[in-house]
Amino acid sequence: MRSVGRIGWRKPLFVAPGLMGEEKFGRRMRAHLGRTRPIYMMQRVMNGTAYETDLTRMGQQHAKEIMALQPTGPYHLLGYSFGGQVAFSTAVALQQAGQKVAFVGILDEDADVHRRIFNIKNAMVDAQEILAAGRQAIFANPLLHFDGKVTLFRARIWSGWRAPPPALDWEFLADGGVDVFNLDYAHLDFPSSSAMQDWAPLLRQELAHCGGHFLYAKRKKPMFVASRCDAVPPPAFEAFRMAQVGDREAEIALYTQALEQNPQAPDWVRINLANAYLYQMNDPIRAHEVLRPCLTTQQPALPQHVVAVNCLNAIGDRAQTEAFVTSCWRLDNRRASDWITLGVVMLWGHKHADAQKAFEKAIEVEPTRTDAYKRLYDLLRSLDQKDEAEQLVRNAIERGYASVFLLTLLGETLLDRGAFTEARSHLETALAEGPFNARTTVAHCRVLAELGEIAQAKTLAEAGLAIENRHHRLHIILGELCIKQGLLGEAEENFATAIRLQPTDANGWVALASLYVEQGRTQDLIALRERAPDDVAQTYRFRVAAGLETA
Repeated sequence: MRSVGRIGWRKPLFVAPGLMGEEKFGRRMRAHLGRTRPIYMMQRVMNGTAYETDLTRMGQQHAKEIMALQPTGPYHLLGYSFGGQVAFSTAVALQQAGQKVAFVGILDEDADVHRRIFNIKNAMVDAQEILAAGRQAIFANPLLHFDGKVTLFRARIWSGWRAPPPALDWEFLADGGVDVFNLDYAHLDFPSSSAMQDWAPLLRQELAHCGGHFLYAKRKKPMFVASRCDAVPPPAFEAFRMAQVGDREAEIALYTQALEQNPQAPDWVRINLANAYLYQMNDPIRAHEVLRPCLTTQQPALPQHVVAVNCLNAIGDRAQTEAFVTSCWRLDNRRASDWITLGVVMLWGHKHADAQKAFEKAIEVEPTRTDAYKRLYDLLRSLDQKDEAEQLVRNAIERGYASVFLLTLLGETLLDRGAFTEARSHLETALAEGPFNARTTVAHCRVLAELGEIAQAKTLAEAGLAIENRHHRLHIILGELCIKQGLLGEAEENFATAIRLQPTDANGWVALASLYVEQGRTQDLIALRERAPDDVAQTYRFRVAAGLETA
């Protein structure tokens, strides 16, 4: 537990900053929340020499540390991003210890009631940017119940394709319902000073309100979403636990039992069951049958439509797939997130022109939707319209919609076409504006290397790994920079670490194979070929790097 301000006469606020690290986040919070309340930042829980990957144990450890600092309640907790999961688990652990929790605030984190194989597989941002231990912890989320209310500060600009529900599904886990404040920011903007200027006063207001301090006579009232804990049959929660331990047959049986008990259960129960059939049992026909009751035209495009088109693709009936995808144009799409989801349906239904129209419609409805720009950008590049993709991002930034992610995209685009100086400018702006971002850091290192500033690039990569030492792409770029400095042993170590952290990414394997070829280490190269996963070993890049095929 790290203090960023012990002074204050009010009860402390215990903050879980998520995967970005606590230092910068804590300093900014101290500046914006004032000095009447002590602030403590929860630090990542370790399990031996590795990060803890069990959210329940994380919550119990944090609760123990909190009670050591403040022996009795009421307690006040806040979490950003993955830290929202941690703060929620800590609140449950404190209640289980017989303590009173007065406030649980969550800064833009989904309750993750959907199976994470579904969300990670289709996330907009590369899943590898999420800390491996954090990913594992979310996989193992036991869906705990909190006896109280959650206060949610959520982004209007959603970074994924899934149309987000109003309370991000926390109403299924909080018995007291959810107070929701909607903010005109994207997820990664929350730690920035500009965003904090908007949400910190609301946080102060809610902390005072829950403490009975009626200093805010003109309190800005949140939207209240009533608890729906009772809408979820108990077997659905048990099914979630069976998924954690890999018992797919039990998982399917329990989800089926849940739907028999309540056919009107939330759609995520059907989506989870369909995903189990589709991805674990390889039975797309059964998966599609499960989804049918929640596929109507009296709704916008939703996750079930995306899963449904995946099922139809797996079944292999092109005519049925095309008919379904065409019918999705009749859905009641009104919000930008609806159009983004529809665009994904069209994309996976191989209707690229229609996907482009849907993403453009999302931008028209909500010009600040940076994720809509990203979707359209990716589509244009896949169609080899690189100039159009670059201009799209430039236009968004010039209109004032610059975000860390869009600045990074533009920097990567400029890097690809050799405009290194301009790329450097945009990437440096991105690094200065937001919290640590590994993708931005990697791109910046590559730009510096192209400009001949190897030592500075290596220092930046090492600084990034000091914050996030489990990010495999940081290890790869550091290895490449080590080669340029003749540090071959250090390069090999970083490539090997990248492979260990993310064995399905071909980049680490290609880098290590190239190093072995350069050094003439034939036996090590043969062993590497045998060890590479099939998905990697069959790629053209690896086969060329490993000397199995001529470029």
